[in-house]
Amino acid sequence: MAKKPATKSKKVEIDENGNPIPKALGLFDHVNHIRKVQSSDYYDKLSDADKKSFNHFMILRFLSMDRSSIDSISSIAKYQSDIPSRNFYTLCTAVTNQSSTYFPYVKSNSKGFTSDLLNLVSKRFEVSKSEAKEYCHLYMKDESGVIELKSICKAYGLTDKEVESIMTYE
Repeated sequence: MAKKPATKSKKVEIDENGNPIPKALGLFDHVNHIRKVQSSDYYDKLSDADKKSFNHFMILRFLSMDRSSIDSISSIAKYQSDIPSRNFYTLCTAVTNQSSTYFPYVKSNSKGFTSDLLNLVSKRFEVSKSEAKEYCHLYMKDESGVIELKSICKAYGLTDKEVESIMTYE
C-alpha cells in the first residue's frame, strides 16, 4: 500500500481557555465576499481585526480586474477616501456583478530604474522622484541621452563601475 504524503498542519491559535481563536479575514476574503455573497450586513458583522484588512484602495485594485465593472470601479476610486467603509462595501456590491468567476490580478512587467539613479537625477534637476523617472525614460531613448545620464552620475563622484551598476533596471 502506498503512503499518503504528509500534509502540513495549520497552526491554530488557542486562547487561555483552550478554545481556538478564529483567524481574521484578509483582503481576498473581502473581495470574494463582494464578488460572490454580497450580503447587506457584511461590514456590520466584521470584527475589529477584520475591519483593519478592509482596505478601500486594495479592494478596488482587485475588483478592477473584472473588465465589465472597471468604469464603475474607477468612478468609486476618485472618492474612496471620503466614503465610510460600510457605504463603500454597499457601493462595491452594487457595481460588481455577483459572480464566481476568478479574475486574476495582472502585474506590470515593466521594470523600473534603480532608486540611486532616481535620487541623483532628482537631486540634479531638483524634481520629485516621479518626475526624475520621466527624465530617465527620456534620457534612455537614445545613445546621446544615455551618455548625458552617465555624465550626471559621474558629476556626483561615481566611478564608471558604480555608474554601470545604477544604470541597470531593478
